[in-house]
Amino acid sequence: MKYSTLGTTDIKISRICMGTMTWGKQNDQEQADAQMNMALDMGVNFWDTAEMYPMFAKPTEYGITESILGNWMARNASRRSEIVLATKFSPVGDHPNGRPRAVTRDNLRAALDASLEKLNTDYVDLYQLHWPANRKHYHFFNHWDWQHASGVEARDACLENMSETVLALGELIDEGKIRTWGLSDDTAWGMNQFLRLCDHHGVPRPVSTQQEYHVMMWRDELVIHETCALEGVSYLPWGPIAGGLLSGKYNDGKRPEGARYSKGFELPDEKRPHRLRQSTLDAVADYQDMGKRLGIDVCQLAIAWTIRQPWMTSTIIGATNLDQLKTNIEAVNFEITEEMTAELAKLRFKYPAPF
Repeated sequence: MKYSTLGTTDIKISRICMGTMTWGKQNDQEQADAQMNMALDMGVNFWDTAEMYPMFAKPTEYGITESILGNWMARNASRRSEIVLATKFSPVGDHPNGRPRAVTRDNLRAALDASLEKLNTDYVDLYQLHWPANRKHYHFFNHWDWQHASGVEARDACLENMSETVLALGELIDEGKIRTWGLSDDTAWGMNQFLRLCDHHGVPRPVSTQQEYHVMMWRDELVIHETCALEGVSYLPWGPIAGGLLSGKYNDGKRPEGARYSKGFELPDEKRPHRLRQSTLDAVADYQDMGKRLGIDVCQLAIAWTIRQPWMTSTIIGATNLDQLKTNIEAVNFEITEEMTAELAKLRFKYPAPF
């Protein structure tokens, strides 16, 4: 395993992060236990979850993933110090009806306490804001018709809430409930405002941001990466193989039973086409053809691509079985050649935004 440093901290994390959002939906407790044990055995010390997982869960299933992880923690308490544990405040929380919930001081504290109880730990190493709850953003299929707020009044309202958030997180750090904090699925403006407000209020800065990033979704190279590289913010890509799309398992009309983009399992019908539109499947077919020509595993190449820069600190992988997990973890040692880089450049130019 290879390791890096989380943001400006002294926390060492594996360059592969184990994502957990399938636990409780696609994986049961026994399967999740096996994944945790394998991950540790292979040197993966960075684990990421969220209070609303599993995905794509019904509201009544929110919170199951943290409980599954916490059950393992209860049986392996002596290993807690080996793990850099990350979870997230999710604007829908783990409420049975999934009602929206603003990011406020009281809501942050209540959500963290609930997560700590489910996780069977008295602290988390990285506490993240799952997405901007109090302003609009372009993530999760919103980028085609995103309309951000405008005007001084809207800006001041955002900054007031962000200041409350920063101060609340500072309190939680002082109390030892979190070691540090980060963002997720935010915008460049949002990230830079949080950095500025932390400096103003004397609160530790966010050390990371999670963003969707892979060979078919690379807008952050234009809008987020510069801030991360210059401000010491770790970039944590999620979805490095596009939710399994790059494996080719959805091509030729295939819809594997239980897979996240198969009918009746994952996304509302009106959102599924964004991922499974023909342009996307055409791109995947060409990526697969490239892999065959070069004699490589396209998924391992795609994972390695997301951590090719030092500030791309750790990429968040997921798996539903141990074979997938092993292959994805081993991608940390995949060497990207000049020929592969050139082939990727051609395909990225051909398919700049397939979904």
